Amino acid sequence: MYCKTITCARSGSETILLSVEADIRNGLPGFTVCGAVSQEMKESKERVRIALENAGFLMPPKRITVNLSPETKKNDRSSPDLAIALSVLSAYGYIPESFLNDIAVIGDLSLDGTVKPVKGVFSYACETEKSGIKRIIVPFENAAEAAICKGLTVYGVRSVKEAVFSLSGEKEPYERDEKAADELLSEKRPDIDLNDVPYALKSKKALYYAARAHVNVLLLGSEDACRKLCEAFGNHISEISNEEKIKYLKLKNTPDITENKDIEVHNGYVVIKSAMNSRKTDLGALYRALPEGCVTVACASPCPCGAYPDKSCICTGSRLKSHYAKLDKAVLENTAIYTHVGYGLSDILSVRESGNVFKRSPEIRKNTGRHESADVNTSLSEENKRTLERLFAGRPFSEREVMNTIKLAKVIAGTEESEVSAKHIEEAFSYCVFSIEKRAADEE
Repeated sequence: MYCKTITCARSGSETILLSVEADIRNGLPGFTVCGAVSQEMKESKERVRIALENAGFLMPPKRITVNLSPETKKNDRSSPDLAIALSVLSAYGYIPESFLNDIAVIGDLSLDGTVKPVKGVFSYACETEKSGIKRIIVPFENAAEAAICKGLTVYGVRSVKEAVFSLSGEKEPYERDEKAADELLSEKRPDIDLNDVPYALKSKKALYYAARAHVNVLLLGSEDACRKLCEAFGNHISEISNEEKIKYLKLKNTPDITENKDIEVHNGYVVIKSAMNSRKTDLGALYRALPEGCVTVACASPCPCGAYPDKSCICTGSRLKSHYAKLDKAVLENTAIYTHVGYGLSDILSVRESGNVFKRSPEIRKNTGRHESADVNTSLSEENKRTLERLFAGRPFSEREVMNTIKLAKVIAGTEESEVSAKHIEEAFSYCVFSIEKRAADEE
């Protein structure tokens, strides 16, 4: 007898639907999982067989063949155990085949037949809803997460038997809890803000301006120094709507994020702990997937010895150049501000003299996007235009760099509640990402 159901898999930065087909017939007893799938998926056959027997389902010796399609990659992640189990039960005749129509099944199995929670359920639910499927079975612990998709009827199950009862109508669907959904979407703000960081005044200003301008930042400093700044940065990002929070939750559930500890997704901003080239994540795809207005803070060591630009740095120009060549290209292409994280005595003293100057959460989060496309320099005075020409004279530059400088100058002036002046343009210029390689070459 033949039966088919649907499950989901995480492939690269995408979520895809998988077809799970089961066929049972007389012949040499065995359980085969075929299809171009990962080894992890093929190993699920032993868990499924033992889980069904321990759950009390009789499985007469038959030839069981399960096919998973379409083709997946070696490192793809999936939770097909429960979908395979229900397909096999239907093929044995325990479940009418029609019960598995228009439903997706997600979940891993323990050997005793209980269903274990899995990662990425929200992205699975979104893909299921997008495909037009109206129902989904998920582990009970993940039901609130899946129920955020209002177009789905969600069944949260704790065991294989509960999954069967859900299909037969004996178990009621999960009732969406608005409070639970809000808790999943909300995020606790950190206890500190930029005023509590006792060093790196320039870096704190860069982050503060980035929060207001919605542009990306590259922090060059030690791991501990960058971590403290990133933690404090969250209190300077405005609250966002539930619709936007759903976008960030979906981003958080993508495979590249769930499998990579170097990337943290928060409501309104993303932290990349290492901006150096990494095979773990395609950062270019990450930047393309970011919601509009999202701010990314990428971190990297300033040099091989970690001391640059302090005088104690022992790195030669060639070592610096080689070090910065390892910076991920996608980070450089999408960053508007870069800053070295200073934490010496002079930095600590300058922070104490500045006082508490960084307000929490900008008043209104304007949907400005990452970069303005208008001819922004038409609104500048003649004096400011001359300042720009002087700063950019004699060096290669791009239109994006000029726009970032002007945009940042306007933000800096806005924090002082004044008109844009040459001082603001010069400060903005000092933050913009220009040729890091040239700076390394100048050391030689």
